[in-house]
Amino acid sequence: MKKLVRFILVVFVCGVIALPASYVLADEITDKTAKSSIVDADTNADVTELKTNDLDITLDEANYKSYFISIPYGQSIVVPITLNEEGRLNYRYDFENEYIDQKSYYCEVYTDAACTKKANYYNYDTYSGELNVSIAGIYYVKFSVIDTTAQPNAINYIKFSSFYINSRNETLTNGKQVVSAFLGYDKKIYYKVIVSDSGSISLNMQASTGGNVILCNSKKKEISNLCRTEDNNHTFVFAVSKGTYYLKVTTSSNYAYVMQTFKEIEDKSAPSKQKAKTLEVGGDKLKSLALSTEKSGKADWFKFKNDKKRKIIVDVIGMVSCGGLKIDFYDTKGTKWESRYFYPIDNANGGVSTIYYILDGTEKLPKGTYYIRISKISTKTNAIYRVGVRNK
Repeated sequence: MKKLVRFILVVFVCGVIALPASYVLADEITDKTAKSSIVDADTNADVTELKTNDLDITLDEANYKSYFISIPYGQSIVVPITLNEEGRLNYRYDFENEYIDQKSYYCEVYTDAACTKKANYYNYDTYSGELNVSIAGIYYVKFSVIDTTAQPNAINYIKFSSFYINSRNETLTNGKQVVSAFLGYDKKIYYKVIVSDSGSISLNMQASTGGNVILCNSKKKEISNLCRTEDNNHTFVFAVSKGTYYLKVTTSSNYAYVMQTFKEIEDKSAPSKQKAKTLEVGGDKLKSLALSTEKSGKADWFKFKNDKKRKIIVDVIGMVSCGGLKIDFYDTKGTKWESRYFYPIDNANGGVSTIYYILDGTEKLPKGTYYIRISKISTKTNAIYRVGVRNK
């Protein structure tokens, strides 16, 4: 599939070469009895309209749907193609004939059969192009040849091939990649994800210019801040509880490959100081989630017992997709001794993963029981983290 990814990424960074505003076919007397024809390359049957294939990204090469089109000297042919949903048609047209240096061939796309209203298409060069389909329906592809060979009985042959990438809202299956066409920076696509337990949704997005992701609830209401990246390959991570969610994605890229994976995470935190979860010095780190569906200020509590005076390090390791966490440390007298803040700077890279030392082990900690309180600093804060204690 790497070949296919490279192919599509190359297509949408190519420069646009404009077609002439108008041109005139050869004026010579031609055989008007000669007829154009369209032949399906798969079935070898004559047809009167074009069809296309949805792109199958499980294949190493794009699965084009192809037709052979014959055009008599001095004529052109208009062929309809029905596109039933928003997206982008990728096409190429090959022209292999005698006297090719004396012939020019054209492929244009219109929204009407009379070919008076041009569609939103781009011919990047003399053999490939794209059609943006913001309104589903029937489009008309016009093939024309300017022939200066003065061969009145000549037949010109064009091979037209295409595949389609849709812009529909998708339901993502765990671990399965899909590709979507984006028809503009403001054209959002919602990816539906259903999770059966608490844990993390990881959304990997491959797009040439990066993009933006917002976590939404089952009613498509935004429950996180906008997370953005300029990387062409980035993974966004969101903490969630059991339920249905939508990932709202926008990008200035023409295409994006997206794939979600879900990982179940058991939250080991406690909601109050009285029920604080015990951390063993030198033991395992305990996992916790800060959900966008929880109220601002919601706190998780942990405690540990220092059985002798010694240097102690408290670690918080995590990923904040948006918002931020406040981490408070309380000494044996219940006095707040230290605070730290844990957040991504402007969400510039769609989440941050790091280690914060609440205690850095520079001073010996007296014997006693200590508490750690980790709270959301905003309603839409979303984070996954672990807390641990070790001696230096």
